[in-house]
Order: sequence, then structure tokens, then C-alpha cells
Amino acid sequence: MSTKPSNKPTNKNKNRNTRKGLKQRMLEYYRNKPIPDLCCEKDYKREILIGQLFTLYEAMEKMTPQIGDGLGYMDSLYNDLFFFLSPERIQDEDKDSELISKILTRHMIKKDKNGIENVNKNGVIFVLTNVPLYYLLAFLGRAYSTYKRLKDSI
Repeated sequence: MSTKPSNKPTNKNKNRNTRKGLKQRMLEYYRNKPIPDLCCEKDYKREILIGQLFTLYEAMEKMTPQIGDGLGYMDSLYNDLFFFLSPERIQDEDKDSELISKILTRHMIKKDKNGIENVNKNGVIFVLTNVPLYYLLAFLGRAYSTYKRLKDSI
């Protein structure tokens, strides 16, 4: 009696082929690579991508005025961007994540002449101009997905 290898994936192979396995492998691979970005910086104009983000957030605010908190699209964009980029939600708090959070706040929040803190559009543009391209593209994709979901539900 000959024993043929089965084409069925074993538990070991099945787990290795999952999306989570690929994600973990990619994160581990890129974690210590000395590269500033993954690719394609020359293929995109950041000012156009950033403009698309502002357009999406303006449109989402107009589509959901009853849901909005009255703070405007800049505040929504800031909140989403801060939590998207802030490492505090991923890791335990440490000095690096605190520093990133402080830098994001310092650039995106400015006090007006009355001492009231507001989101500064130029600060948001500065941050979006200086994050790695894959963060900007991922955030734009997330914003578009949210916009599309809202548009389809109306």
C-alpha cells in the first residue's frame, strides 16, 4: 500500500497561509529595515493626496450634519488622523509613543488669541507631508472607505 501525501493543508500550513500570518511576517521584515518608505514616493504628489483627504472630510461632514458634533471637518480629520498615527493605541505607552503623540499635537493644535485650542489646517498639512507615504495612502484609503460607506447608506 503506497502512502501518497495529502493535498489537504495541515493545521501548521493552514495557519501559515492566513492573512494574519502574512501581516506578522511583513511587520517583522520591515520593522528593522533602514528604509524611509516602502516605495513609490515619486509616483504621487502629496499635495494632491492631502487635497483629496480634505475634500473627503468636507463631503462627509455635509452628508452627516446630524451626526456631527458641530466642530467641523478639520476636527474630525484631526481626531481620525491622531488615532490613526498615534502608536499609543497599538503598544503599551512608552517614551517613543508619548513623544510621537506630543509632536502630532504640537503641530496640529494651535491656540487662538483667546487661548482656545483649535485644529490648525497648516499643521495638519505639515504632518501629512512628513509621514511615510504608506501612512498617507492608508489614511486616504480609510477616509475613502468611510466616505463610501456613508454615501451608500444615504
